[in-house]
Amino acid sequence: MDDQNKTLEELLALAEQDPMAQYQIACRYLTGNGVRKDPAEAVVWLTKAADQGLARAQDRLGLCYLRGTGVAADLEKAAAYFTRAARQGEPLAEVHLGCCYDGGYGVPEDKAKAALWYHRSAEHGNAEAQYLMGQCYETGEGAPQDYAEAAKWYEMACQQKHADAHVQLALLYQDGRGVKQNTMQFISLTLKAALLGHKGAEDFLNRHQPDLLPYVRSGQSPMGDVSHYADGAQ
Repeated sequence: MDDQNKTLEELLALAEQDPMAQYQIACRYLTGNGVRKDPAEAVVWLTKAADQGLARAQDRLGLCYLRGTGVAADLEKAAAYFTRAARQGEPLAEVHLGCCYDGGYGVPEDKAKAALWYHRSAEHGNAEAQYLMGQCYETGEGAPQDYAEAAKWYEMACQQKHADAHVQLALLYQDGRGVKQNTMQFISLTLKAALLGHKGAEDFLNRHQPDLLPYVRSGQSPMGDVSHYADGAQ
């Protein structure tokens, strides 16, 4: 039986020796799944699992310290836990650590280190990290400015239905930066971003392409069937 399907009593029976069980107990206290929601109790269990080296627990504990969930906010501790998890190849921790370096949260601001951790997470398939790598290459912060590279990473994030990546890639097609200028691609990507719930994209269509707004709801567009974009938004 998967840990997620175990009862709380079954997880507690395993918890002394099993960091994954400790992590699952913590998640239940964080969400209130089958127990009274108790972020402070969740932090207790996350700490147990993190201290035994479970990367996903270290990452989740880092978020608790970052946000002040169940514990006093402490940016340095957050970055430290993200670092421990990221060094084990945990994709979420890699992107979270990148954000710490990007904004100087708990560590000195370092755009190059931010890009390094975004890249590692992006290579592990994290859509947000792929989008952020596109940002690095588009702006030239943390990586050499390269619009073609930006387009490549945005496209990868788009494949995972990342709404912001659709908008940024659309703008590259609009201006012909890193890709051949293509108005149809610009409109298609903007429409898909709107289908993913991007308010800015929907507002743009409302102002400039109101004839396309019905497609945001129907899923059918001149560019083909895009109804699947309503599912699985990042």
